[in-house]
Amino acid sequence: MADRVYPEKNVVSGAPPHGAYYNLKDETAAPVPEDFDGREGRRRDPCCRCAAWFCGILVALIFAIGIAVLVFFLVVHPKAPKYNVKDVKLATFSVSPSSSDPSKYVLNALTQYEVEARNPNQKIGIYYDAINIDVLSEGVSIGAGDIPSFYQGHKNTTVITGDLRASDVPLESTVGQALQSAQSVGRIPLYVTVDVRARIRIGAWKSPHFWVHVRCNVSVNPDVLNGSQVVSKQCEVKR
Repeated sequence: MADRVYPEKNVVSGAPPHGAYYNLKDETAAPVPEDFDGREGRRRDPCCRCAAWFCGILVALIFAIGIAVLVFFLVVHPKAPKYNVKDVKLATFSVSPSSSDPSKYVLNALTQYEVEARNPNQKIGIYYDAINIDVLSEGVSIGAGDIPSFYQGHKNTTVITGDLRASDVPLESTVGQALQSAQSVGRIPLYVTVDVRARIRIGAWKSPHFWVHVRCNVSVNPDVLNGSQVVSKQCEVKR
């Protein structure tokens, strides 16, 4: 009996037979790295992950600081202290030609001042570690001094008074003549500077030092015997 020849199945060229497994991976291609992210089609860079963590921590830290600052303001209600040159008087003021050089002048003056410091805070105290005051006229100092340090409690207003003396201060002829002219019309220009070195106290905590600068342009009439001599005053506080 002749052997039966079964017809061969049609095999599509290039397709694997049924049940067979072919590795279609290109053997010549570079191996796929383990940290390859197929969804994004790129490597997962460790530096990017570190940067993302850092940004997250930074945002959380900024948020926490913001909350702390908000709570501080709600609890403490901090307000800026107020400073003012309340009054300036010239107890004595004279400009005369110099005995040694008639072409020049000498000045003698006694200046009395009142400086007001007001702390409007209910939970903040202020340490004044240094207060320097200087009074100038036509660019010449006619008195300078220091105010003793002190502590200012809550909701307190302190008025500081003192005297500044100038004796035989030499003046150029133009300055001496200008001051004589100002005295004759009863309007002597003064420039008052107050420099404050202070700290604030909240409970047991004390802040680092900071400076406050008060600058006042004042005109005074030295011929007024009673009451304030101030004709005009304009002050500015710089922090």
